[in-house]
Amino acid sequence: MACRLCVCIPAALLENLGPRDSLERSFGLTKHNAGRAFLILLLYVVILYAALFLFDMPFAFGVQSAAHDPAMLRVWTALMQVGNFVASILFTPVFTIAASIFYFDLRVRKEAFDLQLMMNPQAAGVPAPRSAIGLLS
Repeated sequence: MACRLCVCIPAALLENLGPRDSLERSFGLTKHNAGRAFLILLLYVVILYAALFLFDMPFAFGVQSAAHDPAMLRVWTALMQVGNFVASILFTPVFTIAASIFYFDLRVRKEAFDLQLMMNPQAAGVPAPRSAIGLLS
């Protein structure tokens, strides 16, 4: 289920869809591509757990050594939670970026979506927003 829903957030944000529509859009885009989504999720989990191991383990050893001292146990536990927070903050954007790239890849493969057109809508004859027209005058 997570493999089929991994592009619902980029679909909701970039296509301005509601919750139900973005879930349906994600299911449609990832049809026959759930294996690729699984690899993205697997790599993210591996990277996240490696970071958690790196940031949490030094403090986990401190927790073990301070098992009989409640004050130090609280300090080591708090430091372990800070390490967990830092690891999550540093590596959660990796999944968001990977899901966005996967979303655009699916759109290009399934719908012949052109990224250049999306990045520069004025080249295709799409009128500029009114705020941009006022600045050019």
